Amino acid sequence: MDMAHFQDGSDYCYSEYFEAPGTVNVGWLGNGMSFPRYPPSEELLSLIWQYTQFSVARARGVHYCDLCTSARCVEERDGLALLLGAAEMRVFGSEGVIYAAPNMLYHYVRVHHYQPPEAFVRALQEQPAPPDPFYFERLSALGLEWSEALVYTPSMIRPRLRPD
Repeated sequence: MDMAHFQDGSDYCYSEYFEAPGTVNVGWLGNGMSFPRYPPSEELLSLIWQYTQFSVARARGVHYCDLCTSARCVEERDGLALLLGAAEMRVFGSEGVIYAAPNMLYHYVRVHHYQPPEAFVRALQEQPAPPDPFYFERLSALGLEWSEALVYTPSMIRPRLRPD
């Protein structure tokens, strides 16, 4: 299934079930889109990985990276392998802004050197992040359910379901 793509900073509209006032898109990349690139720091990757380990707005299927030809998107860090492409993440910013990103964001930053907006990076650095209980309280206050991300296991191997 192809990933939806939206411009950074546009109003979130992927699913009305997961909308909240002040939610904007970050990192919804698609093939043929231009986006800012810069090699990520380990700090940035570590911050994004904190959010990647928890899923918000789970999808019913798996989206593949439109920028790769891989059969699936599995990312590993600190001994934990996660299957990405089936959920979103939320990052709380200042002044009521909520950033909605696909959980593929870690992959986009690490592999494709996508450079997220500076305000988003500041929110990663300054706001409570998972596993801080306050982060999960904020999600619950918005009516957003969350769960731990899908841990990848070898039994998940199967052929790609879409043509290249």
